Amino acid sequence: MAARWKVWVVREERQGWTTETNKESSAEDEWMKRGRGGNYVVDNVVPGGLADRSGQIRAGDEILEINRRPLQGCGPAELASICAVSTDKDIQVKYVRGGETSEILLQIQSLYSQRQNSLGDENDLKSSIRRTAEMEARKLEEKVQQSRNQYSNRLQEEVERSRAEGSSRLELQIRVLRAEFDAKLERSLSDIRQSHNQKLDEELEKLRAESKRRLQEKIEKSRADSKARLEAQLEKLRQDSAQRLNQQLAAEKDRLDAQLKSERDWLTMA
Repeated sequence: MAARWKVWVVREERQGWTTETNKESSAEDEWMKRGRGGNYVVDNVVPGGLADRSGQIRAGDEILEINRRPLQGCGPAELASICAVSTDKDIQVKYVRGGETSEILLQIQSLYSQRQNSLGDENDLKSSIRRTAEMEARKLEEKVQQSRNQYSNRLQEEVERSRAEGSSRLELQIRVLRAEFDAKLERSLSDIRQSHNQKLDEELEKLRAESKRRLQEKIEKSRADSKARLEAQLEKLRQDSAQRLNQQLAAEKDRLDAQLKSERDWLTMA
């Protein structure tokens, strides 16, 4: 607590691997590590510290709350702020041991009364402790803010670099895709032209064949009609010629018969 502040180590367990980072924090002199549930687990108790002398906190205890403030998800700065209490206040700790949850009260006055009397003026000690805690908390906040700024700057630089590289890659990809598209389009147009020309040739060939067939049919029909008309005309001419010839022959016969009769009559008279 406020009697002894020192550098401690927070072990954050993520996805089965462990990282250790030294943090200057206003923490009680226990070594703690972050548990898988997001709370803090006591790694070991510092001999002579508040928890050691109280006898109520042991290694392996999972600390859930300090003064009714949950520790789950707290970072080092938040934990330091939660632990930064003066020595004239007791600390209420909620923890889990062996699957059972318990709450204890670490009584500061009884544990530190003899030590504070030997140190002298209590107000000076409190002021010194508060100033030390506040200074360490400010230092930690400054370091955290500095780290955030550095990370933000690096992230911004990385974003700008990635954006520039991404723009160049995107432009190159666009050119490549455009070239591929133009090539595919040209091939497609060529295939379409070839297919269209082939279809046109087929259609023209069909039209030629159909026209030839129809023309041949018309020629055959015209020939047949002409032949029929000629035969009819010839038949009519034959009939007309035969009729005129018969008429001429009959007339000539009548004339000859009349002439013969006339000659017979003349001979008879003679």
